[in-house]
Amino acid sequence: MRELGYNEGKNVAFEPRYAGGKFERLPALAEELVRLKVAAIVTSGGVTLRAAMKVTTTVPIVIATGDDPAAAGLVPSLARPGGNVTGVTSLGVGLTAKRFELLREVVPNL
Repeated sequence: MRELGYNEGKNVAFEPRYAGGKFERLPALAEELVRLKVAAIVTSGGVTLRAAMKVTTTVPIVIATGDDPAAAGLVPSLARPGGNVTGVTSLGVGLTAKRFELLREVVPNL
C-alpha cells in the first residue's frame, strides 16, 4: 500500500473487526462499519459475506478469500456477482476436475 502512496493514519485507515468465533455478532459488526462510512468492507466469504450483504447494498464488499459465493447462492455468478459484491475466491475443487478434463484432451491415452 505504501508503494501506491497510502499511509495508514495519514490518508488511509483500517477498521478491523473480529467476531471471535461468535457468528451472531457479525451483523452488528457489519452495521458498525456501515455507520463509520467505510469505503469498502473486506470479508473472508461465506458467513461474513452474508452478514455484510444484509446490512448494505451500497458499500462495496470485497471477498478476499473463501468458497464459491455463486455455488452458495450469494451472488448470481463469479463472472458477474452483481450489486456491490466483488473479489476473489479459491475454487480448488472445481478446478481440479477441469484440470483432469483438459489433461485428457491433451493426452488422450493417459
